[in-house]
Amino acid sequence: MIGMKVEDHLDGATKFIFWKSRVLILRENDLLKLVNEKVTEQDVEEDKSHWRKSDARARRILVNSVRDHLVPQILQTKATMKMFNTLNE
Repeated sequence: MIGMKVEDHLDGATKFIFWKSRVLILRENDLLKLVNEKVTEQDVEEDKSHWRKSDARARRILVNSVRDHLVPQILQTKATMKMFNTLNE
């Protein structure tokens, strides 16, 4: 996983609780679809401005969930789903 140090890895109950809380935050903000499906701006037929704001919120939630030295690595991902899956590996 993206060059993480051993102490950065979450495992067992810690990982489950950590990611369950992120899923709840995403669900609360109606953003869970962005991590469950590969949705890109090109896929959106209606309001692209709304999609951009939702995508930015979801990505911010995920970025705020990791240690600072991992942020540059996960920001390179193109899709929110890919960012979530990379962190969840």
